[in-house]
Amino acid sequence: MVLARAGFADILVANEIVERLDLDLIAAAARLAALTVVVDHPIQVARISSTASSSGVRIGVLIDVDPGLGRTGVAFDSPEVVELARAIARCDSLVFRGIQAYEGHVVLQRDPEVRRVMSWQVARLIEAAISNLQRAGFDCELISGGGTGTIQPAISAGVLTEIQAGSYVLMDTTYADIGLELEQAVFGVATVISRRSASSAAINAGTKSMNTDKGMPRVLTAGARLVGMGDEHGRLALDRTANLDVGDRVLLVPSHLDPTVNLHDVLLVESHGDLAVWRIDGRRMYMEEEV
Repeated sequence: MVLARAGFADILVANEIVERLDLDLIAAAARLAALTVVVDHPIQVARISSTASSSGVRIGVLIDVDPGLGRTGVAFDSPEVVELARAIARCDSLVFRGIQAYEGHVVLQRDPEVRRVMSWQVARLIEAAISNLQRAGFDCELISGGGTGTIQPAISAGVLTEIQAGSYVLMDTTYADIGLELEQAVFGVATVISRRSASSAAINAGTKSMNTDKGMPRVLTAGARLVGMGDEHGRLALDRTANLDVGDRVLLVPSHLDPTVNLHDVLLVESHGDLAVWRIDGRRMYMEEEV
C-alpha cells in the first residue's frame, strides 16, 4: 500500500497472502497500481479472488515454485503448478502472470563459482516448470527470482525477467563478506557511554537498534569490535590501538540490513554535505492504516 500511494505503477508482493487485513490492503493497493501476489495453495487463490471480486479489482498472480530453498512454493515438477494455474484462470478477478522462484539458498554462498553453478541449476528447474505450464496452455510473462547475491549469475542464466534484489541498495556485512562489488551505504551511529577498562567499553546501541541474527555489527573504529549486545547496550573489546573515550561516537555496519532498518522510524541521509530525514514508510503501517 505504501508503494502504491507513492506512485509505483507495477508492484509485486513476493509472498503468500491469507490474512484478512493483508487481503484488504492488497485490494486497496490494486485500485492504485497493477498489483501481483504469489500463491502455492488453492486456499490462497480462493481468498485473493474473493477479496478482489468484492473490491472490484483485478490482481495478478504468480505461482511460487520452490527451487531448493525449502520455505514456500510447490515443487517445480509437481502437477500442482498446472493445477494452480487452472484455478487462477477460473477466477475472473485474477490474472495468471507467471512464476516466482526465489533462490534464497544461493544468494549467500561465499564462493562465486558455487553461486554461479547453483543459479544455473535453479534456472533449469524454472525452465522445466515453464515447459509444463506451456504444454497446458499457459504463458509466463513474468518470471521473478534471484537476489542481491545472484544478480549477475541469475541474469547470465537467462531465464528470469525480473531480479528480486533489495539489499544491494544499502548493503550489510553479510553480503559484503561474499565479495559483492557494491558500496556500503547505511551505518548506525553509537556513542561510547562507559569505559570500564583499557580493554573494554560500552556503547548506547543494542539489539533494539541493530539486528544480530547474522552476527554482530562491524565497528568502523580501529582496534574495536563488538563482542556482545543487550537490549540497550553494546559491549566493545578494545586493543591498544583503540582511541576511544566516553562521549566518542562510532560507526556500526549492520550484519543484516532488512530487520535493522525495520527497527527505526527514519533514516538520516547525507548527500554532498546536506542532511535530510527520510521516513521509513512501512513502519507502524498497520497502526496508521484504515482499510
